[in-house]
Amino acid sequence: MKRHSAAENEEWFLEGMSGQEKNKNRNRVNEIHMLKACTFLTVIEVSEEGKMINMEDGRESCSCKM
Repeated sequence: MKRHSAAENEEWFLEGMSGQEKNKNRNRVNEIHMLKACTFLTVIEVSEEGKMINMEDGRESCSCKM
């Protein structure tokens, strides 16, 4: 199981987008605390602040199987 930082998730999420799309989506990604940056999530819940919580250990992070 590989854990990714928010910066790594942002780069992965924006990969292959045009410059205009990147700017628009980078702002959106920042607003939602990387919630949709990783499609390989294990079981998660979203806290009231909109941050991703890994249910296994309670830490605010993405938990990936890449």
